[in-house]
Amino acid sequence: MYLRSIARKHVKGEVSAADIEKDVKRKFGIDLTGELAELQEPMDKSKAIYDRVRERLRTTDGFQELLEVPEIRNADLTQASDKFDTVYLKQAPKAQQKLTSLIASEWQVDPKEKTVRHPVPGKQEPWVESADDPGVKGEPRSREKMKNDYNNHANKLKDLARSTLRYKGCRRMHYGLTKGLPGAGIKVLTLKNKYAFPTPMGYSDFNLCVGIKLDDQVEYVAEMQLNLDEMIEAKRDAHTHYEVVRKRLPELCKGKVDPEKLEAFIIGRLNSSALDAAVAALSAKADGLFLYAHLLAQHLNTEAKAGRAIDFASLDALPTGLDEVYAVNFHRAFPEGGDDAAWKDARPLIELIAAAMEPITQVMAAARLGWDAAQQERVLEATALLFPVRDGKFHVFHKTAVDWLTGEITANSSLKSRSDVFRVERRNGHMTLATGFVTWLGGPRSGDAASYWLQHGIAHLCRAEGRADEAATVYATDLAFLRERLSAGYLSVLGKDFVELREAAQRGEAVDLSDAAQTKAFVGKHRGVLQHQKGAAVSQLASQDPDNSVVFRAWKAEGLGGARMLAWRNKPQARDPCLASLVHSSAVSSAAVSRTRIVGGAGKVVAVYNRETEELLEEFAGSSDVSSVAIWENESGQGLIVAGFEDGTIKTWDAGTLAHHIPHPAQS
Repeated sequence: MYLRSIARKHVKGEVSAADIEKDVKRKFGIDLTGELAELQEPMDKSKAIYDRVRERLRTTDGFQELLEVPEIRNADLTQASDKFDTVYLKQAPKAQQKLTSLIASEWQVDPKEKTVRHPVPGKQEPWVESADDPGVKGEPRSREKMKNDYNNHANKLKDLARSTLRYKGCRRMHYGLTKGLPGAGIKVLTLKNKYAFPTPMGYSDFNLCVGIKLDDQVEYVAEMQLNLDEMIEAKRDAHTHYEVVRKRLPELCKGKVDPEKLEAFIIGRLNSSALDAAVAALSAKADGLFLYAHLLAQHLNTEAKAGRAIDFASLDALPTGLDEVYAVNFHRAFPEGGDDAAWKDARPLIELIAAAMEPITQVMAAARLGWDAAQQERVLEATALLFPVRDGKFHVFHKTAVDWLTGEITANSSLKSRSDVFRVERRNGHMTLATGFVTWLGGPRSGDAASYWLQHGIAHLCRAEGRADEAATVYATDLAFLRERLSAGYLSVLGKDFVELREAAQRGEAVDLSDAAQTKAFVGKHRGVLQHQKGAAVSQLASQDPDNSVVFRAWKAEGLGGARMLAWRNKPQARDPCLASLVHSSAVSSAAVSRTRIVGGAGKVVAVYNRETEELLEEFAGSSDVSSVAIWENESGQGLIVAGFEDGTIKTWDAGTLAHHIPHPAQS
């Protein structure tokens, strides 16, 4: 629907034979360039006939309202049954009878076309002027369509029961469409408005799928067409030119791969609206990505503002896929590519944004990059589409924008490759932010950026090349920083930071983790106290650590009233091997550990923790007290958490996603 609204707004003009050739290339990969050119003449002649009718109708009452009738699309619409005998033999005749009864109470056979019926004069509903009942579609044609068009799915046959309503004036047809049908209980399920968007041959009508309630309350999908007598008369004249096309197509498709499908596709395009053709072209470029559609809409808006209209001939020139649409946007902002002066100003900002753990403020970025007001205004304007500012903070339009610039593209990404021209290095952003963190540590440690540095400063130092050991020292020995983090409620970040330190060591960074491991164990062991008393408890707890511990030495080096502290004469000097204390309000009945999880049962709750960070991931509530827990996990993190409850119930959860998995009663 979004692509349809984009096409409706931006794509102008008419579909030519050359446009259909391009459509074939997109759909089948077959190059027909110039081969359908001879069809242009009969297409033009047909269109001229319909255009004369439209020109007369344009000034009549209600024509403009017809153009404004909104389309309704539903690509998933199907019949209730997928059995041909049910849909065709059993339901279609009943639906046809029900449909015609809603239009008129009595019908008579057309004297010239014995297969068609019309309402007996005066017996049609007030909102109906004339109607055609051609009866249920023939069985051979229905089976052929099911096989060739719908891969033998009978539920996709929606034109077995059918009818046409004819009107003399636009106003009456508009009333029948918008008031008459719903008033009669005929539910409009889909609607194609070819008055707003004629076919390449110039034909216009309203084509509907409607829901008809059968006696067993099954909603059967039937087809209805609404049209003006003048357009139907013109169709008889234009049919000559349509037949020229139909006769030439088999010869033109001969020798191509699957000529019957190719011919059916071209006929379908000739009978579809111009809007459908535009949507098909845009869909091929979008490849199912809503993100692409959004960026394409931005691109087309920019083109429209610049006075550059998009027609069918130029659809192929539009960017294809995310890679191209990103490239178009960046080249528009930075015409000189990597040498553009604006890009040289913008690149450090984008590297900051790429490295940041959460959106950073304009003030923070400006301070780190040393911008003046003119630079800031220029960069913000150039990066506004993909890195918009909201609430004073930089946001990323979509993760793929950063991936395209950094080259960090996963196997299942919508991107194909990294930008050849516009490249950023995330490590540069980490280096800049790490320097900002250290500067903040050496200052009053206040300001709007304080919350960011308390949560993410250590991580940036870890990821800045050559600065991991500096991060380990701050983590292990800066008790003032530890107090501030605890008082701000960032206890859980401490475990994550240790993981960052360990990963830096694994990358080959020169870093000694022994002191940091002691501080992590100190926090873990006293977790319950620190959760309640926060940073205020640090000094007292540190003073109680063994004299040779890094935390005690850091506390002693601070000299913050240490002389007034109660001196320990017989303080234990052996380190407590406890790594973490995970406190619960109820008695803990059982516990289990895996490679990445710690699980405990306390009261009616099963608590799941991250083994490395001790962060509480989830609490699962049972209907009675937990009696036992167990966890199984493989190398990829997949597995199960199992708990037994005193009421005889066993519950299992997915260990990877922590989603509830399979509750079942206990087996004896």
